[in-house]
Amino acid sequence: MDYDNLALIRAFENGLDNKSSEAGFVLIHVEMVKHSHGLVSGVQKGLKALRDLDSPDRLSVFQEGLQEILEAFKKINKVMNDMWQKSKPEAYSGFRTFIFGIHSQPMFPDGVIYEGVSVEPMKFRGESGANDSMIPLVDNFMCIDMPENPLTQILKDFRNYRPDGHKGYLKWVETVAKGTDDYPSVKEFSLGNQKTAVLYLLILDQIREFRGRHWNFTREYILKQGKRLHPKATGGSPIVEWLPNQLSQILNIMSEVQEHIARTYSEESLKGGDAAEFLRIKDTVPKDLAKLEKEVKTYSTNLASQ
Repeated sequence: MDYDNLALIRAFENGLDNKSSEAGFVLIHVEMVKHSHGLVSGVQKGLKALRDLDSPDRLSVFQEGLQEILEAFKKINKVMNDMWQKSKPEAYSGFRTFIFGIHSQPMFPDGVIYEGVSVEPMKFRGESGANDSMIPLVDNFMCIDMPENPLTQILKDFRNYRPDGHKGYLKWVETVAKGTDDYPSVKEFSLGNQKTAVLYLLILDQIREFRGRHWNFTREYILKQGKRLHPKATGGSPIVEWLPNQLSQILNIMSEVQEHIARTYSEESLKGGDAAEFLRIKDTVPKDLAKLEKEVKTYSTNLASQ
């Protein structure tokens, strides 16, 4: 399955034209998911090794699982970056209207009554990348906790829109990855060895790239288009604050892990590509945090002044 042999059979605006921005927007997501099997395979391998206390190959198999997740994520992010060529920012508003939901949208303050279905108003969220299971899978495997706030509650609410099989699997991964009295958590086990600690940091960096690009899409496809901004994203989350809530948490965790590696193993012990990547992350994380804070403040001010 490749991008060029994919086509939509249903569309809102011009999506039946494979060269349209609407088709590009959808098909890039499809091609990204094509590489998700590597995430699942790596997670399964990692969790099996984590619990296989008596295996002499436990650490090496766990490392293989992390490496598989990392390589799959690189492929996903590479495809995601093609969005800029396949779907133009100025065209997004033409079909964005059709993927809005009802939940938390000011145009449907009381929900919608579906005749013949329910006498009570119903509220559904619209299409959103947060419905996908790839990032939640790796978040759960990596033991990434988001801050307890209303924005994170929205993230949790999206779980209700996934198939039962996805929900059950994600919950299982989350439970196993946290460890028990018999074996450590994925995070603890990863940070206990220099090589796996670096791999853990590099996977975090791929999550940062994914979430950072998603935020860049929001800026370029929505926040910079038009003079008036709709305050909600298609899924009903606050258009400015929601993605930075997750992205800033990832950046903070990266900073903590980077400091742990430097303190526990020393930067001087890192060699080759690991050393180069470590130094890049050490340099860019504080800059990214400062830039993100500034962007959120700017766009929040713009939205409030409308």
